[in-house]
Amino acid sequence: MNIYCSFSKTKIFNTSFIIILFIIHNAAFTERIPVIIELNTLCGVDFYSQLKDAKTTSTEKIISLKKHIEKIKNEQESFINKISKKKSIDETILFTVQKVFNGIGAYLELDHIRELQNDFDVKAIHPLSRVSINLSKSLPFIGAPSVWSNYKATGKGVRVGIIDTGIDYIHKDFGGSGTQQDYENNDTTIIGDVPFPTTKIAGGYDFVGEDYDPEVFGKNIPIPDPDPFDQNGHGTHVAGIIGGYGVLNSGATYTFDYTQQVISYPFFVYPGVAPKTELYALKIFSKAPKSEILIPAIEWAIDPNQDDDFSDHLDILNLSLGEDFGFSDTPEAIACNNVSSVGILVVVSAGNRGDAFFSLGTPASAESVIAVSACEDADSSLSGNIPSRIAYFSSRGPAMYSTGKIVLKPDISAPGVHIYSANLGSNPMNRLSSGTSMSAPHISGLSALLMEIEPELTAQNIKTILINNATSDTYLYKNGEIIYAPPQIGGVGRNNFSNNIITDFLFYDKDNPNTVSLTFNTQEVSDSITEERWIRIENRSKQSKSFELSYLSRTTVSGVEIVLPQNISAPINPGSYADLPVILNIDMSLLKHDRDPSLDFRYNEPNRSWISELSGVLSLRDTTNNNTLYLPLYAQIQPISDLGFYPSYLDLSTSNTESISVQGRELYTGENFPYDLTSFISFFELKGISKKQENLPEYMSCADIQYLGITDNLTYLPENNIEDSSIYFLISTYSAWSSPNQVNFTIYIDANNDGKTDYSLYNSTTYSGNNPPPSSDYFVSILSNLKDDTKIQHPLNIFSASEFDVNLFKSNVMVLGVKASDLKLDNDNSTIGFFCESRFIKDIPVNIDQIPEQIPTQPKKRFIYNLKEKSIHIQSNALTDVFSFAKNNISSKISIYNENYFIFKTCGLLSFITHNPKNKKLQFIPIITSGDTDGDGIPDIIEGIEDIDGDGIPNLVDLDSDNDGIPDNVEGTEDKNNNGIPDYIDPEPVIEEGIADGEGLFEGSYEGISEGLEEGVNEGILEGIKEGTEEGYITEGEIEGVFEGINEGVLEGMEEGTEGEIEGISEGDLEGFVEGEPAYEGILEGMLEGTITEEGLLEGNTEGEISPIIASPPFNVTASDGSYSEYVLVEWEMEDDTNKYIFEILRNKENDCNTAISIGTTSLPYYYDYTAEVPLIKKGFSCFANKTIPVVYYYWVRAREKNNANNNTWSNCSIPDKGWRGK
Repeated sequence: MNIYCSFSKTKIFNTSFIIILFIIHNAAFTERIPVIIELNTLCGVDFYSQLKDAKTTSTEKIISLKKHIEKIKNEQESFINKISKKKSIDETILFTVQKVFNGIGAYLELDHIRELQNDFDVKAIHPLSRVSINLSKSLPFIGAPSVWSNYKATGKGVRVGIIDTGIDYIHKDFGGSGTQQDYENNDTTIIGDVPFPTTKIAGGYDFVGEDYDPEVFGKNIPIPDPDPFDQNGHGTHVAGIIGGYGVLNSGATYTFDYTQQVISYPFFVYPGVAPKTELYALKIFSKAPKSEILIPAIEWAIDPNQDDDFSDHLDILNLSLGEDFGFSDTPEAIACNNVSSVGILVVVSAGNRGDAFFSLGTPASAESVIAVSACEDADSSLSGNIPSRIAYFSSRGPAMYSTGKIVLKPDISAPGVHIYSANLGSNPMNRLSSGTSMSAPHISGLSALLMEIEPELTAQNIKTILINNATSDTYLYKNGEIIYAPPQIGGVGRNNFSNNIITDFLFYDKDNPNTVSLTFNTQEVSDSITEERWIRIENRSKQSKSFELSYLSRTTVSGVEIVLPQNISAPINPGSYADLPVILNIDMSLLKHDRDPSLDFRYNEPNRSWISELSGVLSLRDTTNNNTLYLPLYAQIQPISDLGFYPSYLDLSTSNTESISVQGRELYTGENFPYDLTSFISFFELKGISKKQENLPEYMSCADIQYLGITDNLTYLPENNIEDSSIYFLISTYSAWSSPNQVNFTIYIDANNDGKTDYSLYNSTTYSGNNPPPSSDYFVSILSNLKDDTKIQHPLNIFSASEFDVNLFKSNVMVLGVKASDLKLDNDNSTIGFFCESRFIKDIPVNIDQIPEQIPTQPKKRFIYNLKEKSIHIQSNALTDVFSFAKNNISSKISIYNENYFIFKTCGLLSFITHNPKNKKLQFIPIITSGDTDGDGIPDIIEGIEDIDGDGIPNLVDLDSDNDGIPDNVEGTEDKNNNGIPDYIDPEPVIEEGIADGEGLFEGSYEGISEGLEEGVNEGILEGIKEGTEEGYITEGEIEGVFEGINEGVLEGMEEGTEGEIEGISEGDLEGFVEGEPAYEGILEGMLEGTITEEGLLEGNTEGEISPIIASPPFNVTASDGSYSEYVLVEWEMEDDTNKYIFEILRNKENDCNTAISIGTTSLPYYYDYTAEVPLIKKGFSCFANKTIPVVYYYWVRAREKNNANNNTWSNCSIPDKGWRGK
């Protein structure tokens, strides 16, 4: 075993210094956030899917499932009990779910979230989506009355859950009395006072109560009750579209047969699409149109009687709700995919955010659901009277996973403009509404009709039939011009079942059948390429069929074509299938940045950014009867450059200037910008590096800051007048956003050096027209004076989309510009201080990161930048502005000004190439200086650019190069264990005994080191801080002293207080320990000699204590030292057969077995300690990496014989060993 010793007191001192100055957590964000804590155990659906192939009976599988769900419930209860003892959050628990997602909904503060993210039971913590609630003409438009007549289908026996605001079950449209007396007698918190459940509204539940409003403190905690009566009206309207009976003008509920003629009868409220369905009211909204309680309602639908057996699940779920700009792997999307896998068809409204790319909401973004856009029906009163025109508000797709995988959405269109349906309270009887909320229930109703017609169809079959049969095209209309709506706006088309429902053959993506679309994986291309995908054609009929396949283009990209097989060689036999290739051919030499016509039909914005999209529909014709089905097709093609800088680092330790060149494949498609493409290059002074946050859901990493850089265009101006210049901030993150609309970065700027923020600069959108669209793709930076005034500054990434494409979609890099004159900067005032915050944009924006991180109630930490006193100078004839054309073989001379470089804490050079691949857009170019960039006492020329711990941060700017939890300035360049590796890069350091293990590092309670600390801190470091500023950062307006801060202030203090084994710390080293730690004479005797001897430990442990020894204590006790992230492994040996003994394992943070706690017993010679605390993570400041501080324990083992009935006394404690969990 490798022996790891604990931290010496000198190391504690230096670590405390770092904590005081640099380690700043996000406790500044004090708001409580609705989250779902995802635990590690598989949810019920995932567990059940693993049982499907098991060779067990159905009954045995259900028993196993019930046991698994009970296990999850117990784990959740234990977890809640555990964290309630720490943070008292049990009173803010919102819900628990086990079947579709293993999670605990709760309100948490950000500092609590960060603590719980490191808990070994926690897989991830997600923000809860705060979803919003998003027929006489529409029914014939989709062909529902024809189905009533031709198929005698009305949805009878089909159970539809409506997750919404509840349902007014007293309304006559649902068979209620509709009387005022029943409305007055109805207590909406109980059932039984008025008729409910009823034949039509067969069940349901109120998940939130009568006064729930997540936006109002005190009303944001749900108070469930059994009565799902509607208090808003939205759910009643939706329910009426799906399955209302209809209310005649006479005021009577329609109770007769449903045929095609019925639609001509005089109705106050027309029948729903499937008027004989059973409806279930799953109420998650009260009067307010917002909710965070979606997942529990989805879970209820999978098991209505709550017996943990999924066989009674509902057939269809309608979700006329969502949260805009949704990823495809949010908890809500995952929950929808899970219920779909069990057999529930989920229908979701696409959203009402208009034509912005990726604006489609979650959970409409889930692969398995049917996402429904809104179109107009044949109502002549509508403007333009264009049947099947896509509504201006209907959200544009596609959707994206956090991995970058694209999902074509929406799937289909249905009427959603000016829809009449049932009204809450029956006075008046009906009401008119528009939105994709009205579109989704039309598809839910059609699904119910199909389920009645062919009960053997699966939910996946129903989705495939609906999309394949949506062969009625949808359109966009503007100024008399009509074009086809591409599938990324309106889905494949709309259904019209007036003539026929084709169910005897289907086709879909062979490798991803649940999407019922064909999306190509190829996105970034630097050379010509071909991708082959396969579609599967199923013949569900009883006769052989022959088919003809064709492609109908909707939007095109130059140089990209779809190639289909020439013919389908043989008929497909009954009950069989055939697979056919569909090929995407890309000719790199012909690619352009094509702007498809649809971009200007719903709102006209010449400066909007766009993506070149190829889209259309595959048309499959049955040659025996000419029946035709559709399958939507989609590809996003993005030409890229592939450029890099050589050399990859700069050695300026002996010279202030070195050359660097760009090499690789450039991008240049022509000069007709913005319809041609080229890549841009820019350089930034790197001010801060923030390490990737562990356990942050990947889709939120698009707001997890990696780099923060800064530059300006002063040197490119002819007059070098600061008032004419602009400053540019670069922010990069650890994963890509789909659209800049998903993230917010705010730069807080102190422009007059008074220690207070004067301005905030943030990314946003604007528009150039008079009528704002629901959302926009014109991305800009906006400056606020923190009062009422805002000014648009520059387009993001400098150029508007009408000038050049600058690649803002599916990116992780953003440049925000601000005019120096708007900051009131001039030649006499050229210095700013700044810090950055990031947010993930949801209905409640979630604060993700700060750089530098701030301590609540403490002065703000700020980076410093001076337009006249730059750290780095770049000279190149090819660079004409901040963004210059990126060409192969560009050469630049890079110079640093040493004094400025260290004063302003520059970390290196950062290059940005706009159209490089995602993982190569940014290149961090480390600079080896003649000094010490990270101020850890080890010169750059010794630390070098290697990245020993693989965290992406070179040693020369990494305060803990080997990530062993001990700062480099503590370990130094010595080789104390004589293994040939300097301690600062040796992950197996020699750690001196006798220091509190981890706990004291964070609590700051180093009681026993007083003398050394006082001499080191008071005389050295704190004096330096007062004289200068904290490592060159502005605090409380102290710009004076910045120029001498690091050299004269902080480093001077560090030299006095920390350099080597200096006198003050050496004295505190022993005296402090005696004062502050348990003083067991034998142990201290060994420690004073510099090593731990077995005699010393035994002497200290047994002094004054006489215990009967029944068995010899175990020996060779070893505890794992960070090798395992989930546990500490403790092993031992006995002098004779270990099978004779029972062993007790004890643990303590102090080296004292007498006060140790027993953590378990075993008859085996090893034990797994899962209860050990996870390592403590403290985030690094500025360029510096996070610190991982292990929580170190002493472990002892005692033994006793199993069969010795005469004496049950344990042996003495073994010699201890120290162990800890890994990160």
